[in-house]
Amino acid sequence: MEATVSRRRSLFAAASAVVMGAGITAGAAASVADFAPTAAAEPDLDVILACAEFDKLERAIRAVGGHHRGEAEKVADRERKRLQLLQEPHLNRMCSLPVRTPAGASAIAASLLLYEAGELALDDDPHDYKNARMLSALVRGLVGRA
Repeated sequence: MEATVSRRRSLFAAASAVVMGAGITAGAAASVADFAPTAAAEPDLDVILACAEFDKLERAIRAVGGHHRGEAEKVADRERKRLQLLQEPHLNRMCSLPVRTPAGASAIAASLLLYEAGELALDDDPHDYKNARMLSALVRGLVGRA
């Protein structure tokens, strides 16, 4: 649980840094796969690639599933932990590299939306906390789901 909270804080910090450091506008792509940058054309290539690797591992974690029993549960837990450890360097790159373009901001937003899967509302919920509503609106706007 503590690792999950720490990862969420890191992703939130990355999203916050994006908003504070770049005049980001909406209308971005819906997933990292929608980006086809080259090093010369995309200053945020490293961020986008880190997001793509993070997302690939996140999908693998989800594919492991969570409804196992007995020995299968232990095996699944070990596999999820192994994949989460592989994810950490990509998360660290996503959160430490400067984001200079809307494409980089959109990539982080898409990764956050994938990681949160259900925690960030795809629609505004007037009963949710103010910060959750604002973050959700920001992420939806950055990935073109506003």
